[in-house]
Amino acid sequence: MCSTCTRSILEVNLMKLLNSKATAQRLVQLIDSHDNISFAVAWAKISRYSKSNAVIHAMKASKDKIRKSVIGTDFQSTDWRVLDWFSENKAEVQVMKVKKAKINSVFHPKIYLFWTDGRWDLLIGSANLTGGGMKTNTELVLHVSSDDCENDKLFRRAEKEINEYWIESDPITGSWLYWYKKENLKSENEKSHPNSTSPPADTQVPNILHMKWPEFLLLIQLKDPSGYALKARLDLLSMARKIFQLYVSYGQKSFYKMKDSERKALAGTIR
Repeated sequence: MCSTCTRSILEVNLMKLLNSKATAQRLVQLIDSHDNISFAVAWAKISRYSKSNAVIHAMKASKDKIRKSVIGTDFQSTDWRVLDWFSENKAEVQVMKVKKAKINSVFHPKIYLFWTDGRWDLLIGSANLTGGGMKTNTELVLHVSSDDCENDKLFRRAEKEINEYWIESDPITGSWLYWYKKENLKSENEKSHPNSTSPPADTQVPNILHMKWPEFLLLIQLKDPSGYALKARLDLLSMARKIFQLYVSYGQKSFYKMKDSERKALAGTIR
């Protein structure tokens, strides 16, 4: 029970527990009625079960109301098109990327905060900004408002949490979105075709020329967490250096006398 509230949950008339559909309806109402919106969710996507996500569309119509909001990207489950839209329209939305230091941790909040002058509403629970979270899943969300509490301590605490997420998150850059789009499409394809053995056409290796070094480094670390592949490449480079140095030490001005087996080893065609 919220210690800042004047009455218990059972005694409050306005404080409510909402299922997924009721959550979506309430969010749309609050987006329309308030001047400021701030949220942090693990994932956001257009519903697979209907042509649109009503809450996202309501946010699009009120994009100028959005303040410091964060969307997670773990498992590439957030729809890249949602991120692209927020970025293109310069909405105040950032992404929580997978952090190396938190590789075994998932960004998982679902918090929606609204305010106008001294009036505020807070929804917090299990519902993501997805079709499942807003329609088809079994979800439970608590709606608390300024009418339920004697002061704004709960509002300030929620605002502080979102601000901390914002500080830790990153802007949606074009180069990162280019990479994320491919990963998101790859993830969706694997979910749709779990038994497929051939890679889909949209899962090419990310264009590293468009990636920043931290993004490239993280990609390598995620694909090769043990470092085995990197070690194998370093061993190959070490072997190549020894072969070249061997012929230089013989006073050769060219490498035409290099053995075929050594040439093939350098080319990577034999081990």
